[in-house]
Amino acid sequence: MEWTPERRAQQAEWAQDYLGRHTGAGDFFIVGEKRTRNPDFKKHGENKVVEIYGKYWHRAERGLEHETIQWYREAGFECIIVWEDEVERLEELVV
Repeated sequence: MEWTPERRAQQAEWAQDYLGRHTGAGDFFIVGEKRTRNPDFKKHGENKVVEIYGKYWHRAERGLEHETIQWYREAGFECIIVWEDEVERLEELVV
């Protein structure tokens, strides 16, 4: 099994308390006006999601995060984006 950035984040002891449930495999979708998103993690009982960005899936360039954050905000969710190279520091970034 390949260790994706999402899987590495999920393995941290504190991750489930903060990140909530891993939903990146299609377990949870948020439907907007023009698009539907499947966040990597969803905090149970709260409108908070975490997206893990990086070369593995997104291949996005830094600087475009604001569009994703804005989309989630308009859908009623708070979104935190963590880049693949930040996964090791994830606890200090999000807790």
